[in-house]
Amino acid sequence: MPAKKDTGAAKPKAPARPRRAPRKTPTLHLLRVTLRHASPPIWRRLLVPSEVDLGTLHTLLQAVMGWGNQHPHQFVAQGRRISSPDFELEAGEGEEILDENAMPLERIAPQGGDAFVYEYDFGDRWDHDVVVEEVREVDAGPLLWCLDGARACPPDDCGGVPGYEQMIEALASPGTPEHEQTVEWLGGGFDPEAFDARAVNRELTRWVVTRA
Repeated sequence: MPAKKDTGAAKPKAPARPRRAPRKTPTLHLLRVTLRHASPPIWRRLLVPSEVDLGTLHTLLQAVMGWGNQHPHQFVAQGRRISSPDFELEAGEGEEILDENAMPLERIAPQGGDAFVYEYDFGDRWDHDVVVEEVREVDAGPLLWCLDGARACPPDDCGGVPGYEQMIEALASPGTPEHEQTVEWLGGGFDPEAFDARAVNRELTRWVVTRA
C-alpha cells in the first residue's frame, strides 16, 4: 500500500476559547466623613462597597449624617464636579459636570489616603471632607455599616456653621427670647452631643431592604 504524501498543509486549528476576564475581588471602602469648620468636630465612620456609585453614596451620607435631603449637592474630586443631572448645575467654561450615577466611588478614590469633598446645600454650604481610611476585602461582616461617629447633625436650613453656632448659643440661654424662638423653630429640644450609631444602622438596614 503506497504511503500517503505529506502535502505540507497545516491542519486547521480549533477556534480559541475566549478568555474570561479575571474576577475582581469585592472590596469595601472605610470612609471618615467630617463636617468642615464644625467645632467640636461632627464626624462619622462608614463602611460601604467600593463599587457603589456616587448617587447612592449621596443617599447613604444623608442617612449617616442625619440630613433631610432637601437641597442640591455635588461631589468635588480631583478637580472635577460630580452631581445629579436633575439639578442642571451650571458648568464653568470648558468644564463638564459628571453624572454621579455613572461614577463609582472606587474610580474617584481607589485607595487609602484618597480624599474628596461632598457639598450639600449650596446656600448654607455644608461641606464634608471624605477620606478613605482603608480599602479592605469583603469578609463575613456587613457590607454597609456605620462604625462610629460623634455629635448630632445640624438641622437643615439653620444658616450653615455660623447659624448653627448661634443656634447652640441660644439653646444654652434659657429665658431669653432667642431661646424661645429657637425651640419653637426646632419644634422641641436639640442635643448637639447626641449620636446613636445603632439608630443610624437601623436606617441603613431599612434602606438596604427597600432597595433589594
